Amino acid sequence: MANAGSTTRLDYGLPACGQIDVSAWRDGAYDNDPLNLHYVRSKPSTDEPLDLPEACAKEITPATGRPLMFASHGTVQFGLSARSSAFRDNAPLAIWVYNPTDKEVGVMTCMDLDGLFLGGFDVLDQSGNRVLAKQEVKAGHPTMRELMACTRNFPINIQAHSCVHGDLDHPGYDFVKNLGSMYTLPAGHYQVVPRLKEGEQRLTITGLAVDVTP
Repeated sequence: MANAGSTTRLDYGLPACGQIDVSAWRDGAYDNDPLNLHYVRSKPSTDEPLDLPEACAKEITPATGRPLMFASHGTVQFGLSARSSAFRDNAPLAIWVYNPTDKEVGVMTCMDLDGLFLGGFDVLDQSGNRVLAKQEVKAGHPTMRELMACTRNFPINIQAHSCVHGDLDHPGYDFVKNLGSMYTLPAGHYQVVPRLKEGEQRLTITGLAVDVTP
């Protein structure tokens, strides 16, 4: 509730058995800091949209969607793409890998591709709140993330100055992942955004739109 400096009288009662904390109003998405205890120590996030490499732009089709590229990870750059999908389809995401170097680079199936899916991004609902992963809900702890165990880990070679990606029409295990395997996503509008580093605050939302239909 926003109040522009005046008194607001509600048309219904609000009984309370204890103290009610009221925080100052701040623009932007809810960031789990209602008392502004960490606001002054936060710094803006670095999730500004990155330019789409030409090699990846040439690969865009209706079956891939347009990717959101993330900051470089070592020698390669990762991205994700999606398209509107029905709830039963489990919200698939296509992974993109761009190699800007002059040499062939290997990306690991588990440490790199699975690692991006498990720890490289957050999912926000249409109000800008982070959606808890199923593992976090089960553990009852909002910072508990899914642990990764690599039992299948080998390199996939990415040629110099090329872009490799998944196909949402013909999903394969390594380059297409299902958000529904990690999150419970009812029909609605979501955004996939780069995961914040410690001490950062998300002042703006620049993400990949993921629409789930009934």
